[in-house]
This record gives sequence, structure tokens and C-alpha cells, in this order.
Amino acid sequence: MKSRFFIILVFSLIFSFCASESSRNDSSNKNIDENSESIKLESENVLPYLAQGATYERLKKYKKALKSYNQAIKASPKYFPSYFRRGYLYSYLGKHKKAITDFTKVINLNSNYIPAHYFRGVSHGRLGEYNFAIRDFNKTIELNPKFPGAYHDLGIAYFYINDLSKAMKSFNSAIELNPKYTSAFYYKGLIFTRRQKYDLALENFNHSIKLDPNFYPAYSDRGLVYGALAKFDEAIKDVNYAIKLSPNYFPAHFKRGYLYFHLGKYEEAVKDFTRAIELNPNDYRYYYHRGLTYNKLGKHKEAIKDFNRAIELNPSLEKQNIKK
Repeated sequence: MKSRFFIILVFSLIFSFCASESSRNDSSNKNIDENSESIKLESENVLPYLAQGATYERLKKYKKALKSYNQAIKASPKYFPSYFRRGYLYSYLGKHKKAITDFTKVINLNSNYIPAHYFRGVSHGRLGEYNFAIRDFNKTIELNPKFPGAYHDLGIAYFYINDLSKAMKSFNSAIELNPKYTSAFYYKGLIFTRRQKYDLALENFNHSIKLDPNFYPAYSDRGLVYGALAKFDEAIKDVNYAIKLSPNYFPAHFKRGYLYFHLGKYEEAVKDFTRAIELNPNDYRYYYHRGLTYNKLGKHKEAIKDFNRAIELNPSLEKQNIKK
């Protein structure tokens, strides 16, 4: 579950927000005193380092970019944009604990700097720390009630703690601000799927696809809904198309395997579960379902091996005695 959080990002505007929203808030936030003489002097000291770091980022020389940001911080330890740029890069590199440390430093220096609250929430979400993410997204919304991405990502955080009512409310707020928010409709479809309101789920997945015909997660999950409705031809067609659009989208391989399993096509199911494991080897569900499929094929030794791996990844399964 944690691995999907913000994978569809779908969780977010992590690349676009920095350029637009942060610059707007820099100018409008009354608490940012960058016009003072002291701040100007600090910026003169660090701007060459920040420009150098940004250039290294464009060249994908991330170690050198981090070195530049470190030098900027050393030159002016109280100049918060340096910490933000470094934190933003850490977040991009998947080093979310370090990113959170930097974003927290920014907030300590300037408590109303909106991008720091937002991106700290993103990093907490990527770590599965959903309650902390909710705190940060709520603060972002308090500071900027017109930012649809914050409502969207707040909805995802609520979704993963299974507070579906608050998640739905958040996605509706995102859509109210941005009626073409593809991912918000997609997540509404997921909520209706969990509630087994399949007609409404299909309606939202369809709208998501209408807004973006290449949005492959919507095809994948619409296929699962078709499967629940025993419309297996439509289900397989949708999941196949999701894989065509994104061959390495492992949830689609897992879902197609799940559909093949229920159709009694066990060899095909094993292939898809195996591919899902190759792409994402740390999800216990993939081993568990492949183990079930091996049992159907009479390959019990292989099944036991998969069940053992599933238990290693999720020890709570042992209490369920899944090997039986």
C-alpha cells in the first residue's frame, strides 16, 4: 500500500508546483522579509551556489548539485531557500527523511512558506507517515485555500488510512478548484470501488480516461471493476491496454494475474504474478497470490516457497496460517 502512495502523481504536483506556486507565494507572503537589506546581502552570497546547483540538477549531476546547496547553506545558514532547494532535491531522489529535515528547517526559519509545508507532506506520504502528511497538507490549505494539489494529496493520505469520507470530501474540493483534475476522479473511482458502488466507480474511471486517454491507472482499476461485475472480456481488455501504455506498471500485471486466476487460466496468472514480482519484489500480495496459483497447478513446493516469502514481508499472515 505504501508503495502506491503518490506513485500516481497522480499524488502530486511535485515537479510543477515548485516553479509556479513557490514563486507566487514568495511575492505574496507578507511574512517573508526578503526585501530587507540583510536578506539581500545573504542572497548575494548564496545565489551563485543556488544557480550552480540548479544547473547541475538540469544536467542530472545530483551529487554536485547537493554539494552546491551545502555550500550555499554554509555561506548563509539562515537563508531558507537554500534548505528548500536541497530538501526538494532530496525528495526527488527518494531521500525523504533528509528532505523532511530540510523542509522542517525552512518552516522553522519561515513558518508561512507554503511549499515547505506541502512538500514535507509529500515526503511524509512517501514514507507512509500519513497522519503527518495530513497535518502538513491541512497547513498548506490553511495558508492557501485555493491550491487544488493540496486537497488532492490530502485525499490520498485519508484514502490510505481508510478514512474514505474525508478522502472523498478532499477530492471533491480538488475538483471544484480544478474540474479537469484527472487523478482526483481516479481516486474517487477507487473509493467507490471499495464501497462496492461499481456503477459510480465506472463513472469516475470513465471521466478520468476522458480527461486523459493515456492515464493508465484508470484502465487498470476499471478492469478490476469489470471483473467484479463478471465482465471479463472488458476487464482483460482494459488491463491489457494499461500494460500497453505502461509496460512496467506492476499493479496492472498483478490485476491481470488476478483476473486470469478467477478465469481458471493459472499458467497465464503465474506469468503475470511473476512479472509483478520482478517489477516490485517487496509486495507480499504478489507472492501470496502466486502461491495460491501454484497450488491450483499442483506445484506445492513452489507454493510453500511463495507463502514463506509473503510471511517474511508481512508477518501478520502467519497468524492466518496461509500455508493451509
